[in-house]
Amino acid sequence: MSKNQKIINTVIFTTDTPHHQYFIKYLKKRVRFLEIKKVFFERKTLNNFSLFKKFFFQTFPNIFKGLFLNPYVQINLFERYLKRYEERWFNQLINDNIEKQIFSFVYDINSNKVKKYLNNNNLDLVIIYGTSKVKKEIYNTTTYGALNAHGGFLPAYRGLDTNLWAIFNNEVDMVYSTLHKVEEKFDSGEVVAEKKLSKKKINFFKLRFYITIDICKIIEKAVVNLICNKKIKKNDMESRYYKPMPILIKIWVFVKIILKKYE
Repeated sequence: MSKNQKIINTVIFTTDTPHHQYFIKYLKKRVRFLEIKKVFFERKTLNNFSLFKKFFFQTFPNIFKGLFLNPYVQINLFERYLKRYEERWFNQLINDNIEKQIFSFVYDINSNKVKKYLNNNNLDLVIIYGTSKVKKEIYNTTTYGALNAHGGFLPAYRGLDTNLWAIFNNEVDMVYSTLHKVEEKFDSGEVVAEKKLSKKKINFFKLRFYITIDICKIIEKAVVNLICNKKIKKNDMESRYYKPMPILIKIWVFVKIILKKYE
């Protein structure tokens, strides 16, 4: 980045997790031309029980699929375990604290509080990592719109747990970190930067850790390409939206990775 590059006034939309905290620290400490004005942490989570019931009745009378392959049955114990170790791993890379006055917690990222802040401040960019879908009226208030950080290869793997789905589908060459422009359709905007994960780093427990590191490595390039209106040309391919991966399939993917049966 040129020394004459202007400062980009930036807002981050994310959730309060170790890998997202690391992402914020990386931008704050390493990407000098980004001025982080505000970080909005979204507290809203999926209503898993409601979605569970909806999926169950949609798949009825296939009770096995409705119960055991239901994507909205998740084990929180595993996620708590993983977060504890991720916090340790990320702190070994950057262990600096960030001034908390730039933090703001909201239930919904599309709330009036967020909208009011964006309308009342002269902002250039929104960077999104791990929130619910952001409405157009929110991200269109900035000079350059919004970038979304996505763990998955686009446009083939949209949605959730997409890198795990790529491994399940024996498409390990599509385990990617991606940054794309935000549009109304979920995970559908033009790709401005991407990085393929090395097969040596295919690890069930550290996959999110490595993907986050790669997203940080390409964020500067992504912002520059966005500003310069550059995109990565994509061949026509099927675009599919993936729901959260059911527990039974996650266990099968874990076994595949251990046995290296994904190639």
